Amino acid sequence: MKKLTCEMCGSTDLIKDGGVFVCQTCGCKYSIEEAKRMMVEGTVFVANTAQFDNLVKLARDALNSNNAAEAEKQANLALAIKSDDYEVLMIKARAIDGQTTGSGSRFDEAYNCYLNAWESLPEEEKVNYVADFCREVNNALKSEVRFWVNQVERQRPTKANAQRAIDTYFDLSLRQIELRAKFNGYEIPEDVGFSDLSNCFVVAVSNMANNAWESTVGYNYYRDSLYNLGAHWKRNGAEDVTTQF
Repeated sequence: MKKLTCEMCGSTDLIKDGGVFVCQTCGCKYSIEEAKRMMVEGTVFVANTAQFDNLVKLARDALNSNNAAEAEKQANLALAIKSDDYEVLMIKARAIDGQTTGSGSRFDEAYNCYLNAWESLPEEEKVNYVADFCREVNNALKSEVRFWVNQVERQRPTKANAQRAIDTYFDLSLRQIELRAKFNGYEIPEDVGFSDLSNCFVVAVSNMANNAWESTVGYNYYRDSLYNLGAHWKRNGAEDVTTQF
C-alpha cells in the first residue's frame, strides 16, 4: 500500500488542506506535484538518509568530546528528520543530563527523553535493549544524587544545599519505584536492581563528610600529625593520629 510520507519528519499523517498537503506532525506543506513525487511504498520514509546519518555522527562525536550542548543541538536536528530513533534519543538524554550545573538540574528533561527512547523501540525488540537501558538510567539516577551531595561541599555547606541533596534523593527514589514497576516481567541484570540508591546516597554523604573534615578540621588542627593531608587516616590511640594502615 502506498503512503504519502513527510520528507522532514517521516510521518505518514498528512491531510489535504486547500491546494496543499499538510503534515500533522511537523506542519510541513507540500504541493500536489510534490505529493505525487513523495508517494512511496512502506510505512516510514526518510528523504535524506545521508543528512540524518551525518547529524547522528556529529551528535555522537560531540558527546564523546564532552560537548553536551553541541550534542543536544545535533541530536535535535537529527530528530527533526526522524523523531523516533532510539540511538539519537539516547544521545540527547545523555547530552541533556550532562548540562546539569550547580545552579540547576536538567535531569527531569533527560529522564523523560530516556523514557521516549524506550517507547520508540518496537515491542518485540525491547527485550534486547532492556539490560543496557536499565543499567544506563540507573547509573544516571545515582550520578544525579552524587552530584547534588557534592554540591554541599563544593558550593557551601548551607541548609539549603543540604536540603536540595535530600530532596534529590527522595525524588529519584520515587523514579526507581516507577522503573521497577515499568520493567516488571523483564529479566534485569543483578547490578541493576533499581534499589541501591540509598547506599549510593550514604556513600556520597560519607565521602563528602570525610573531604570536609580533611579540608577544615584536619587542616587546621591535625596537619602536623598527617603525613599526607587528604590521605586515609586512623587513630591508634587517644592522641596518636597516623596515615598508616
